[in-house]
Amino acid sequence: MKPIGLIATAAVAIGASRFAFRARLPDDYDSIGFVRALDRFDLTQFQPHFPGYPVFIALGRIAHAAIPSALDSATVISALASAITAAALWLVTCKLASDGAAWITMGLYAGAFLPWYLGGAALSDATAGALAMVTFLALLERNLFLSGVLVGLMLGVRASYFPLALSWGALVILFRRDQLALALGGAVLGIVGWLVPFLWIVGGLNTLLELGRVHVRGHFSTWGGAVTTRPALGLRLFSFARDLLFDGLAPRLWAVLALAAGSLTALFKPGLPSAPSRSARIVTLVLVLPYGLWALFGQNVIDQPRHLLPLVLLLMIGMGLLLSRVKWLGLAAVAVTLVASFPIARAHAQTKSAAAQAADYVVANYPNKDVAVFGGRAVRTFHQLTAVPAYERTWLSEVDVTLERLDVLPDHVLITSEVETDRRRLKKVQSRAKFCREAALDRAQPCLEISEYSILGSAR
Repeated sequence: MKPIGLIATAAVAIGASRFAFRARLPDDYDSIGFVRALDRFDLTQFQPHFPGYPVFIALGRIAHAAIPSALDSATVISALASAITAAALWLVTCKLASDGAAWITMGLYAGAFLPWYLGGAALSDATAGALAMVTFLALLERNLFLSGVLVGLMLGVRASYFPLALSWGALVILFRRDQLALALGGAVLGIVGWLVPFLWIVGGLNTLLELGRVHVRGHFSTWGGAVTTRPALGLRLFSFARDLLFDGLAPRLWAVLALAAGSLTALFKPGLPSAPSRSARIVTLVLVLPYGLWALFGQNVIDQPRHLLPLVLLLMIGMGLLLSRVKWLGLAAVAVTLVASFPIARAHAQTKSAAAQAADYVVANYPNKDVAVFGGRAVRTFHQLTAVPAYERTWLSEVDVTLERLDVLPDHVLITSEVETDRRRLKKVQSRAKFCREAALDRAQPCLEISEYSILGSAR
């Protein structure tokens, strides 16, 4: 008999740990969009960006009805989702192996960095991960209709999890073909449940398709970080491994090496069962390969480790199964992930992003009426946190054009390190300050530099 009370208590404790170490300010460009969407939903203003994440936004708005802060409303949904994921991981692992393996998997989830970070972030990843886990739990429990509804809802939280939906469909066909119609009926219901009101809110199917066309074109041609925009295969493979093992489990090299050594020790322990069954290998391949290929080639694995969350969850299940063969190794692995992740998870709550630190610096050192800031994605943080005039420009020549159009030139023109500086104008740029925080918290922009640009001559 399953210790339901103990499982629930552990899951609630994990969810509470996520909320305790939640973001006190939006972490990045996307987080700001989600937070703003809880007060005013507008895809044209990237509040949030396409595809809209309607189920996550709906859940966040329900929370926001009781919680004044939009940021806390978004993070409480992520934390609750983490608790659900923890319980689902226990139940899935127990179904596949034993109570001992289930506790190791839950322990790894409690301590692993990426789930901890996302469980306290104003992002949709933790919620999508929770729905993915309960989808496959329902499939294991042979509740095909519920599993279908859940996979449909998952797509309403993160459409980019569509490879998991394809894997789900493949598993239904392979092992539950007699209930395929029931499963698909549930999936249709789950999708229609959010799609119909979503289309009404955004102004119809044509509007949504046009927004989608623009977004997809930009994602794969300009800014999305897919292989079409950043094709360096070696860097992508390195980043994929880093996202999975380092950022995903334990963001310290010694910890990753310790986990690898422990896993190999358990794998080659004499007298243990041999290779997994053919069915187990097929299931693993069906679950891992579609999403793994999509993440590697279609997502920004170089700057955004969070895209590998589903694979991190699957990895923890595999590690739970493996390490349960040698109990002390399982306990040691849980301790290693916790010790390695805790300081960085705490920094998430205590340290502002580089862009937020830069915004504080500008407010403290320059009167609002005498300064203008130019930069890239960090400009959104300036808009969120300050009244400083800020413009999204990423070439210094574009800065000049914008300044020419202003009625009154500011006394101080500041540019971030996101602005490309040509050689002719370089002598007019003088560094003022640089801000950083732990790279595992922001692979895309761990540091940001503020420089002053003198349009009349060499910067002072």
